[in-house]
This record gives sequence, C-alpha cells and structure tokens, in this order.
Amino acid sequence: MSTATAPTTQQSTENTDAHAADNQRTAEQQIQDQPAATVVVVVELDPGQVAQHPENIRDASRGIKELTASVAEVGVLVPLIVVPVALVPGYDWPETVTHVAVDGNRRQAAAAAAGLPLPCLVRADLATAKATARTMAVTGLVRDGLTATEEAHAVAALFDAKMSGAAIGRAIGRSTAQVKTARRAAQVTADIAQRADYPLTLDQLAVLADHQDNPASVAALLDAAPRGLMDHVVARLRAQQAEDAAVAAAVGPVCAELASSGATVLEDEPNIYTPGGPRAVEDLSDDDGGGREPFSAESHAGCPGHAAYVAAEYYPADPDDDEQPEEVEVTVLYVCTDPAQFGHKSLRWADRTHTPGPGGPGSPAIEPAEGETGGDTAARLAREQEAEAEAKKAQRRELIARNKQADSAQEVRRAFVRQCLAVKSKHKAMAGWALERVIQRDPTFCRWAGEYYSRPAVLAELLGGDPRQITADTPATRHGLILWAQVATANEEDLPRDAHRDRSPCRAQYLQHLQSLGYVLSDVEQMILDNAADERPTDNAADERPTDNAADERPTETSSGDQTPAAAAEQDAEVTAA
Repeated sequence: MSTATAPTTQQSTENTDAHAADNQRTAEQQIQDQPAATVVVVVELDPGQVAQHPENIRDASRGIKELTASVAEVGVLVPLIVVPVALVPGYDWPETVTHVAVDGNRRQAAAAAAGLPLPCLVRADLATAKATARTMAVTGLVRDGLTATEEAHAVAALFDAKMSGAAIGRAIGRSTAQVKTARRAAQVTADIAQRADYPLTLDQLAVLADHQDNPASVAALLDAAPRGLMDHVVARLRAQQAEDAAVAAAVGPVCAELASSGATVLEDEPNIYTPGGPRAVEDLSDDDGGGREPFSAESHAGCPGHAAYVAAEYYPADPDDDEQPEEVEVTVLYVCTDPAQFGHKSLRWADRTHTPGPGGPGSPAIEPAEGETGGDTAARLAREQEAEAEAKKAQRRELIARNKQADSAQEVRRAFVRQCLAVKSKHKAMAGWALERVIQRDPTFCRWAGEYYSRPAVLAELLGGDPRQITADTPATRHGLILWAQVATANEEDLPRDAHRDRSPCRAQYLQHLQSLGYVLSDVEQMILDNAADERPTDNAADERPTDNAADERPTETSSGDQTPAAAAEQDAEVTAA
C-alpha cells in the first residue's frame, strides 16, 4: 500500500480549483501506475470537495446535530472513504466536487456545518456498484449500526450488485436466514415504514412487506408491533386467508347456480325486520284468507322481487383431531325485496296492523301503548324484534371472533414452545417449573398422563417426532426438557378455543410461566389470566375435571369450568344462534 500527502492548503484563492484538479489527477495517476495493488491515498479535503454518495444506504441526517457539535469540538477523527468523482458517472456534480464519499456521508455534513476539513482515504478500487454497496453495508453495521430499514436497503443493494446470499452474509456477519429476511424487508414501501412512530425490526418490516397490498392488514400489524403481538396478527391473517379461500370455493358454485336460475343474488345480508323492507319468502303469502299458505323458494321464483342471499359458516379443521376436517356450511335465504309492491301479505305477527300477540295470527292482540295506533305498535314491535336479533348476532360475532383469535394464539404459542426447547438459556427455568408441577400433582398434568394413549399426540408435535424415540436418543442430562414438554403438552390440550370463557387458575399459571420465558400473550389469552384473577368463590371446576373442546361454533357441549357472567351470556347467544 502506498500513501501520498496532500499539497499544502496555504495557496492563493485563485489557484484553489487548479490545485484540487491536480490533486485528483495525481491520485488517479498513482492508481493507474499500480493496477495490481490496493492503493490508498491519504488526503485532506475541504467539505465542498466531497459529495455525498447518491446511493448512500444511511439517512445522513440521523443524529447530525450531535455529530456536528462533536466535530466542531475535536474535528473529524475517523477518515472518510472516498472515490474520485470521475469514477461515479451519471450524475451532475458541482464543479467544486473532486471526490464522492463511500463511507462518511454524515461526517461530511457535520464538517461542512462546522467549517472544518476532512481527512480522507481515496479508494478508487471501491468505485464499482458491488464494492460501494458492500463497503457501505460493512462500515455501517460494524461501526455504529444501521437501522433495520437501512440494513434492508444495504442487503438489497448487494443483491443488485450480483452478490450471492452466502457472500452477503459473510461480508456483514449475518446468517442466510437473516439475509433473506432483510431482502424481504427491503420490499416494504417507504410510506408504510414511516407510518410507525417506533423503530421496526427487520422481521417486522419483512412481515409488513408481505401484507402491504392490504391496507387493513397493514393497519392491524402496525398497531400490534409495539405490543409484541405481530406474530398473533400474522397467524390470524393467515387463518383468515384460508377461511376466505374455503368460503369462496363453497359459495361460488351456489351463487352461479342461483344466477343461472334467474334469481337476483344479494351481496349484503338483507334486514328482514325493517318495516316495509324485504321479507323471507316463508313469511309471505298471496292469500290474506284463513289458509295463508306461505311461499316456498320455488313458488316465489316467478316474482320480480325474488332474490337470494348466500350465507356461509366456516368451521376450521381441528389440528388435534383428524376426524374433524375443515368444513363450510352454506345456507340460502330467499326473500322478496318489496312484498307490498308485489302484492304479498306478511305472515309475521309484527307486520299485521291488528298486532296479534307473539303466538301469531289468532293469538290475543297486543294492546298499543298510550298514544299509539295499531300501525305504530306494529312498527315498534318490529324495531324491538330487529334490535333483539341484532344483539344476538353481535354476541355471536364476538364469540366467533374470540374463538378465531384463540386458534391463532394456539399456533403462535405452540411455535414458541418448540422454540424454547432449542434455547439453552431457558432450559433451567423450564425443567424446574415442570418438576415443581409434577411434585405438586398438578391436576392438568395428572389428568393428561392418565388419558395419554386416548388423546391427540400434541407431544409429538412439540418435540418434532416420536416421543419414545426422542426420549431414548436424548441424554439423561436433558430429560428435564422432555418432562417440560410433557407438562406443556398437558396444558396445551387443556386449552380449548373457548378457554377465555372459563375461570381456571391452572391455565393461568401455565400462561404466566410462558410469559416468564418471553412469550407475549394475545388479548384472548390475557382474558384467561383476568378471569383467574377474579376473586369470586369458585370450585375450580375447570381444574378438577376434563374439559371438552367446545369452542367450535358448531352446536356442541360447552367446556367445563366456572364461567364468567359474560361467558354465560355468550353461551346463551351461541345456543340460540345454533
């Protein structure tokens, strides 16, 4: 390596530009004379002679106020790495610029503000796109770190420079998986990355990049990120995508068949309780006499107001039960969009002007409230019926949403359990907790151990293979982890989808243990802790007997346990809706 000292700066003002040009030609000539060696020329340049690189991966304004104060006090202590401006073509450089900074763009800005010169290492060998990107990435990461966004752009630049993922990883000290994540993270738009008012990690940026085409998903992810819940949101989004695909596959043929038969297919669910609005065809008749035979879908098909709404109920597959696959239940509601216009008579008691009782036609009439006419009473009853139906639907929707959140939480939680088995720093705490649960005859573990051969083998999922074989192959010093996996499995199998409706101290203790290992609870899991903290008297029913998994929306028995009042109301709504 050869070095050259910069010419003195004590010259007349009119010779400054000529001197800078001579200095550049001298450096370039030295480099040309020794093409086989890495030539480093040490020079001192005025900040105006050094331009910031247009492909700089770092935000040069970050922390610039503090850096300027430091440079003003002690000067620039670490030389910049620059290349001759002639080797960076394609840009309209000011005439004063002789070099471009590959490393040190923030120092250049600080020195310019402080009015101090810049010590520089001239490295013409770093002028290629590949060398420039690699230098920026390495110096940025090694010295004082890049933000996640800057690191992602650095990796993308290295890929653009035709470097392989393995070579990039070696250059910047990252694993192949981390390099792949950074490459995905670089795809997120600047608008989305800047919407977060907190620093995002590479993993978080990569997730946002995967969902950036869906504004609602992006909003949910940005809201979850600072609370550590992004994994839970991703699991829910993935489950929702699977549900949407299954529902579309089931509903599509039904809608096509209805359209081919001449029926109008409604996109939105009709409100059949609104006075004067649409009505289900089975609540209508053409006969106002005593018989009043209701319409069927076939007999009403010729009416101009004939329409159909297709509803679908999705039931996900039970991961622990091969006999409960994914299922979509499709129902069709046939309606008349304007019964009055098309001469139909309503058979619903609330629609009759004489307002008979809830027993229907022939039942005792309901007395109008003070100041009401018969028509007013019918309208009031219709509103009350509509409000009651909407309240039940809202409860139903909330229950289903929580059950879906529980499904997603299970996926994230079990992934965390598997990760814990591979993190040595957690093993001591894990083995100690498992041994304590066994010594204290934890009811959840005892129940599971007694029923192991007749229950789904979640243990194999957590261990990643046959439990017997893995236990036989595991050194005795690690058998504590096998015990922990068994206790965790017992608790996982005791966490049905509707566990948030019960009060169970044992379930809460398990989740608190995972929290101590670094797990972040979802909102629906937090409800289990909140219920357990309730000081109402309890017989700990959920901890003392097996619990059936009854969180599925399909009609079934509910899980055992001491239910909260809100859970009891949800259960009533579920049974009614079913």
